[in-house]
Amino acid sequence: MNNIPQTIKEKQLRQALNLPLKSFEIHAYHAYTYVSKSGKNKNGVLVVPCARAGQKFLDLYGERPTVQKWSHLTGRRIMVGGATIRFRLSNRAAPPDRHLISSLVKENETKKIAEALLGLDVQRDAKLSNKAVEKAQIVQLECGTWTTNPNYPDTPTFVSFYKKTVLAKLNVARQALQFIISDAVTQDKTEGEFIFFKATARSLVVTTEGPDMFVAMTLHYPPRIYNITEKEANHRQPGPTETKTIRERIPSWDEEHSNSAPYCFVYRLKFAQFQDVENFFRAGQSWNELAPDRFHTRTEHRLSLKQSIPKVLDRLNTKIEGFDFRVTFQLNKLVYNGILLPDLVELLLPQVQEMVDTIGDSATAGL
Repeated sequence: MNNIPQTIKEKQLRQALNLPLKSFEIHAYHAYTYVSKSGKNKNGVLVVPCARAGQKFLDLYGERPTVQKWSHLTGRRIMVGGATIRFRLSNRAAPPDRHLISSLVKENETKKIAEALLGLDVQRDAKLSNKAVEKAQIVQLECGTWTTNPNYPDTPTFVSFYKKTVLAKLNVARQALQFIISDAVTQDKTEGEFIFFKATARSLVVTTEGPDMFVAMTLHYPPRIYNITEKEANHRQPGPTETKTIRERIPSWDEEHSNSAPYCFVYRLKFAQFQDVENFFRAGQSWNELAPDRFHTRTEHRLSLKQSIPKVLDRLNTKIEGFDFRVTFQLNKLVYNGILLPDLVELLLPQVQEMVDTIGDSATAGL
């Protein structure tokens, strides 16, 4: 960074950089200033966690190369203290410290999730929806986990613990997917909605099973679920009765879903029309980076977790009591982070014990 006024402090510089960098999903960065050897100029260094996002930032805000030298003209300008900051790719031979980059990557992901959970305005962001998916509908929603079936080891098997028939309209926004649930009979009264935030998604894949196509989303956190009702507004003035829409956040749709929601972080959506899936990815292009190649999957339907989970958890806790705390912590993390179900962790215990006997507690916990 060049052309920084001498009187500008790093706090002021960061305030000027925050919004432009956020537009490229850069929420964490390292910026500092220094005075040139001549003492006349104040320069700076900006380090971002993602090279691709950094290049996009330079494409928009960086200096333009000319035949003889770099032009001071930029596409867009970031001004601080009345001066336009000039950005160029660093010509330093040594790359940024790898520990700094690793720290920025982790901090950036954490801040992206926090920003999404703290109240992204989905209604406003949904205006970015493409008209191609305005009529796209979801007819079925499932909640479950991924597992590996020994009979079909080449592709994952989706384990479904909860299935709900819904009629939901899709809004595709840059940072969220919004599904507005309508009454299944009248199809005009809004009953609720659920929202998936991009920052909370681990992966989003398209799977096929027989003639049906699904979108399966693996999450860090469950979706936001809202119950929507209409209530007569209280007013003292005579006249027509007005209704007020009440939007209430709820932890789950029903009792059966409440039994699986704490442990299952994969939500699978079935679209009403086959082509709606293609339209979704065309409209929500920013979601494509989460989507690997589609694959065929098989579904294993299990009973509700209401009875099985508490019993298996008690049995698992009894069996892991003999392990070192570090190993026990990692095993519990697999369960309570929604990575593996308790019965699958229980099946791993003989292999875990063998690893402990071979390489010790510390090395086993670190794997």
